[in-house]
Amino acid sequence: MRRILEAIRTVFADDRPHSERQLRNEIRARAGKKIIAGTAVILLLGILFFTLHGNYVAMYYWTAEPGITEGDVDVSFRDEGILNLRGIHVRGRVVRVDIGPAERGRTEAYVKIGREIYTENIDNSGPVIFRPSQRSFPCWQMILVMGLMFCGWCAFLSVTEYRRLKGPERFSYTAVYLLGMTVFFLVICTGIGIILGFLIADPTAFNFYKVLSWTQTVMLYFTLVMAPGLIIFSAALSISNIQLIRKEGFRFVNLLGIILSFMIVAGMAGGVVLLELTRLAVPYAVCMFMMNTYYGIYAYLICLLIGVCLAFIRIRGYTPSYDKGYIVILGCAIRDDGTLYPLIRGRVDRAISFAEEQTAAGGPEPVFIPSGGKGDDEPVSEAEAMADYLISKGIPEDRVFPETRSVNTKQNMLFSHEIAERECPGTMGAFSTTNYHVFRSGVIAASQGLSLDGMGARTKWYFSPNALIREFIGLLVDDIGEVLKFSVFIVVFCLIIFLVIR
Repeated sequence: MRRILEAIRTVFADDRPHSERQLRNEIRARAGKKIIAGTAVILLLGILFFTLHGNYVAMYYWTAEPGITEGDVDVSFRDEGILNLRGIHVRGRVVRVDIGPAERGRTEAYVKIGREIYTENIDNSGPVIFRPSQRSFPCWQMILVMGLMFCGWCAFLSVTEYRRLKGPERFSYTAVYLLGMTVFFLVICTGIGIILGFLIADPTAFNFYKVLSWTQTVMLYFTLVMAPGLIIFSAALSISNIQLIRKEGFRFVNLLGIILSFMIVAGMAGGVVLLELTRLAVPYAVCMFMMNTYYGIYAYLICLLIGVCLAFIRIRGYTPSYDKGYIVILGCAIRDDGTLYPLIRGRVDRAISFAEEQTAAGGPEPVFIPSGGKGDDEPVSEAEAMADYLISKGIPEDRVFPETRSVNTKQNMLFSHEIAERECPGTMGAFSTTNYHVFRSGVIAASQGLSLDGMGARTKWYFSPNALIREFIGLLVDDIGEVLKFSVFIVVFCLIIFLVIR
């Protein structure tokens, strides 16, 4: 298993940044303390609410008889002295009966509303009064509110930690993971909020037993709601990959979108297949536990994918701060006559436009470090070709320092940094590349201990989806420990609910 993961890292997620480990540990420690503090506050609010509410269970009934008043409701008990009637409230056709404890024991309460009679088993032998048939107890609705508050707090912390990331820190898998977790907790908040809305609209239709069942299906319903979008997204990925293969040739890395598209669609259908295979062999409750757990993990991974998409959207429109002393321009293939293809020319133009914006904003005039060696089929180095283009665009020659030794992005960063330290030591830097390559370049720069902001030039639409998928795989590999731990948490959560409601 270890060798397989190492191989995947080499192919999809090369050059893990060491500095990111420290960043992740700082975020984990800071957020952990806030989660503990927030949980403590939420629990205290729950205890306070229970204390103010009192130890009694509220039972809701809907009556078909119009004009029912409190006087039309009669409550009696099989055994006297164990329970007492706290109150009767009628709002429209909804009747609420409050039953409180008197002495320890178990008995039955009989609620007569007009011509309708209801029998309720009430257990008063524990610390709180309990309604076994519906797993109800005093303030059980507060559990739902506390869950909403906790998930909302986690979503707030995730997005806050993301917003704390500055410049190059946003080109990291930490940033992507934080966005994914923000989406995940917001989805749960939305689901719990919808359940609360139904509960407020019709309290007679819900009880703790039913709410628990609904809570564990939030991710299942999220998958159903997202299904049309996921199918469209998968189709778009496949189309972009087909176009990429047509333009760039057949390579395994160009199949990533098609492979993930198949996995997304197969994943949606997987839960239904699981249910059909197991529903006759095990009880229905077990089948639901298995399916809800499956879709919980599936939806969690989809949320991480959405986090990658959000990070890419954010980075595509990202402009570094106007305080850069140098700009590294990452190279790629050039024409046989030494001129620039549109792809590499876009990177140079983006660097020039940023330099002009920075100067207009009162920032320093940056130097340019075009970076790229000479390939076997190239007449000159990529750096020299870019340098000629820069000079042709009016950039003074004394502000252009070509780096001609590098053969990959890692060497682009390292060798260009050496030039920057020599020509403009102590200044902040940025790099210019194509928009789909910004994130990966930032990760590689961070892995070398370089703090470089990134900017991207526009290019053909079919490049970006494959780059996005590459980074999603990189996120899963880089954060495999976090992903597995949270998946186990989802399994445990669904298991606890299953044990309570079975």
